[in-house]
Amino acid sequence: MESISITPTIINPKRVFKKTTGEEWYNYYAGFSDDFVSEILNSFELPKDSVILDPWNGGGTTTLNCALAGYNVIGIDLNPVMNIVAKSKFSNTDDVLMALDIVKFLRVNNYPNKLNDESDFLLNWFDFKTASYIRYVSLFLQKKCNVISNSKVFSLIFLALFKLVRKYIGKFIPSNPTWVKKAKDSNDKISIEPTKIKIDLQNIIREKLSATFVDNVNSIGKEEFYCASSTKLPLKERSIDAVITSPPYCTRIDYGIATSPELAVLLGNHPVEIDNIRRTLTGRTTIDKSFLQIESLGLTAKKMLIEIFNHQSHASVSYYYKNFAQYFIDINESLKQIKKVLKRNGYFACVVQDSHYKEIYCDLALIFTEMAEENGLSLIHRQDFMSKFVMANINSKVKKYRDKITANETVLVFQAN
Repeated sequence: MESISITPTIINPKRVFKKTTGEEWYNYYAGFSDDFVSEILNSFELPKDSVILDPWNGGGTTTLNCALAGYNVIGIDLNPVMNIVAKSKFSNTDDVLMALDIVKFLRVNNYPNKLNDESDFLLNWFDFKTASYIRYVSLFLQKKCNVISNSKVFSLIFLALFKLVRKYIGKFIPSNPTWVKKAKDSNDKISIEPTKIKIDLQNIIREKLSATFVDNVNSIGKEEFYCASSTKLPLKERSIDAVITSPPYCTRIDYGIATSPELAVLLGNHPVEIDNIRRTLTGRTTIDKSFLQIESLGLTAKKMLIEIFNHQSHASVSYYYKNFAQYFIDINESLKQIKKVLKRNGYFACVVQDSHYKEIYCDLALIFTEMAEENGLSLIHRQDFMSKFVMANINSKVKKYRDKITANETVLVFQAN
């Protein structure tokens, strides 16, 4: 790819200018808009045989919109739930009808009990009979398709099951979408008959007949999804033409808990696997036991870590310093990987948001820029937007340290050297 001077067309990544079916398909609170992806992709003026990557693919906004524009796409996410959601968006009408045919064969009587013990994650919200039936449905599907995210049909069925379970446990999900409560006791648990679950599942799938994305597109790019870490991308060197993404922000959001209802459906009979996912996601709230090497981080990141280490508040040294350090280390390793897989002069666009620890400012855009440029990615454009939706404001204690109730969301565009 030749070095080309461009001025990217960038709109507010969070502002939706037109009603899309993205939220109707699956309402994922993180990420950016369809319009943002389309505008910035068009400004890159890439040939149609280009490959677009999102290493933090989430709900698949990048992969879907770039594929609809005719580009081949690769979506990577360490959370298997998000790969299934992203894959399901490529379903067409025939896939929906096939999904309905498969679900038709689910039993509602005399189904095998697949709930092995009281540790199954579904029991956090459902009584034994209800949890047992949902587990039967999940394992019935997984037996027919080993890797769900490789199949549009089975991804679609799981998407419907995810939506159904999240709807059922609505009373346990507060205003903060990243917190999911558990039932206090057996009286608080939800009970639903198998027949109703099956009917509700069929209805959600049937709704997709009028909401598919790909049926009216003449030519759609090829999609690939991998369950992998951004710190170890399973891709060849210099195989990617452009990256459009938004990494987890430095806001200590537990993305494992945020998708715990979906993970419960998929892996709830193996709680250790869910815990392992939580402990490996970028931005995780758990703390690694490994030694934290911060010397290779940029100046701004190291300065912030020193300020946190010296802060007088409770757990600044024992927890928060380590939490921020491992986040910055993961981001730095991810940027190395992005540079490795990008073709020479390939583009890397990302959306980041600033934040605070107490009164200490986290200038994530500057931190990203310093790390990226150290790894051979040159900043060619930056654009800032004010974001009024800030997760930290849900915590009433934040006003003890600052009055700021907004954040800057920044779009950074780099080019590989």
